[in-house]
Amino acid sequence: MTFGHEIAAAMNVDGTVLAVIVAMAVITSTSRVAGYWLSGRIVISERLETAMNLIPGTILTALVAPAVVTEGIGGVASAAAAVMVMRKTGNLIVTLLAGVATLLLFRILV
Repeated sequence: MTFGHEIAAAMNVDGTVLAVIVAMAVITSTSRVAGYWLSGRIVISERLETAMNLIPGTILTALVAPAVVTEGIGGVASAAAAVMVMRKTGNLIVTLLAGVATLLLFRILV
């Protein structure tokens, strides 16, 4: 058996799983194309543009907040350190390093 046949023999994809994957790809592509199509036809007010600019931050908060709370005081301290470093430096890499280092110190010391 050649290498390609070994991979094909090892992959046993259920038809339902394949159909779901294809459907998700079609839906994702359709929503992106529709977004581009609509963006040229809708007048966006200043209020709507402000709201849309706030979406990434709210999504990030929704993803990070549960992890911070689950981690406890170390998570809160690392998040606070990250916020302070970001306000001071404005550098994402330095902010990430400060948050991770603070959490690591808390895990080691506490």
